[in-house]
Amino acid sequence: MKKMIFAASLVLIITAVYVLGKPYYHTEFAKAEVNEEVVSEAANIDALSVQTSSANVKIVPDTADTITVRATGMIDKKLKGKYRLKTKENGSVLNIKYLTNENTVGIKFGSEKDINIHVTVPKKVYRELAVSTTSGNIEVENISAHNFKSKTTSGEQNIREIETEDALSIHTTSGDVKLTRNSVKFFSIDSTSGNVETEALNCENGKIHITSGTVKMKQSSEFKELDIGTTSGDVEMAFEKNPESLKIDFQGDSGKPSIELQDVMYKDKGKNFAKGIIGNGANALKVKTTSGDLAIR
Repeated sequence: MKKMIFAASLVLIITAVYVLGKPYYHTEFAKAEVNEEVVSEAANIDALSVQTSSANVKIVPDTADTITVRATGMIDKKLKGKYRLKTKENGSVLNIKYLTNENTVGIKFGSEKDINIHVTVPKKVYRELAVSTTSGNIEVENISAHNFKSKTTSGEQNIREIETEDALSIHTTSGDVKLTRNSVKFFSIDSTSGNVETEALNCENGKIHITSGTVKMKQSSEFKELDIGTTSGDVEMAFEKNPESLKIDFQGDSGKPSIELQDVMYKDKGKNFAKGIIGNGANALKVKTTSGDLAIR
């Protein structure tokens, strides 16, 4: 009898909590629409800096002579008043931010992860373009700059048809990186566990350092020098046509090489290492892994 009374009382308590708390939870987790826009003159701007916490960022060129920044999407209703789209000119640099009123980047209670920051810029060569997010994705397409920098913690980065006259620098902790049809003088990619994939990357020199992510490259042109280092991630490189000149230097602790190129003259080759040359070896590929394998074809 006592058990029945206890069970009935428990059901009544749970029901009361649900009924009384429903309005609170409905309000607490309700979504609000975000639709903000800021237009800035671009004549004196030669550099952009974009900073968000969890919002996604997309930057594309436009035929207009102004820079337009839009913030759209849905956000927790209780956060709408705390986040604001802000732009500020600092000399020739336009700073774009979508952060809380505290103006800090970081993970907080609630999120603006469903917000998209869309930036359209005039098509010209910029001195620098820098994008930084915590968990938001970064997408940049068809932009020219002397220097390009991007940084995420867990967000993905998709960089397409970028031209840099000096350097392209990408940093991520666990987010994947994809480069497609980019033309750069020098590039560097630093990642902990994110994967890196490149296609038709036209470059002179580059470095890729990864802890546990994989590296996959599809090359339509030759490079002067490329240095790749991984701990446990595999490295795969596919050339559109057999290189005319290439020096290969692979060293793996337990990783194994698989090289399917033609005309390779090996100076030294074993289970976990390979040194070979094609032509005069003017171009160099150096790969060092701990347990990751190397495959070249």
